[in-house]
Amino acid sequence: VYTQRVDQGGVGRSAPIALPNSGPAKAQTLSYDGNTLHITYADGKKIISADITGEMKTEVLSESGTTPAAGALGAVVWIESGNLLFRSNVVKKNFLSRDESDIEPTVIVTGGIQDPQLAFDGKNYGVVWAQSNGAGREIRFQRVAMNGELIGQPIKVSAVSGVSQKP
Repeated sequence: VYTQRVDQGGVGRSAPIALPNSGPAKAQTLSYDGNTLHITYADGKKIISADITGEMKTEVLSESGTTPAAGALGAVVWIESGNLLFRSNVVKKNFLSRDESDIEPTVIVTGGIQDPQLAFDGKNYGVVWAQSNGAGREIRFQRVAMNGELIGQPIKVSAVSGVSQKP
């Protein structure tokens, strides 16, 4: 995975920078919230989050995850051991420095999960994913507070169970 700063016209303003990885990086997602720019990607089974706003800072979020997605303020969702996990760098609305590594991820749901995505409305996050059930797959949605607390229960978004995927 490489990153490069460009101006509004698409002209490179710096040399490309290689992000740490041990092989082909997969599932790269990018999030910009008006202040910070994050890239999240899978390096083998590692889930890595990189804040590339100023001085590049990277953090391994998981040693055994898949399918990461980046969100505003450094939030990330990924799948690990059948669980859909959410992690934010915001705890009780106090922003933490990127070197804080003791923030535990929140388990959103377990079992049959694919293709998680993450959105932010300025106050809360929305996580959407495809999940298998007895009749096929369906799209589900969960609201999550900035500090990782779940808001309500997951909601079924797809009208009919079947082949719903890639929310």
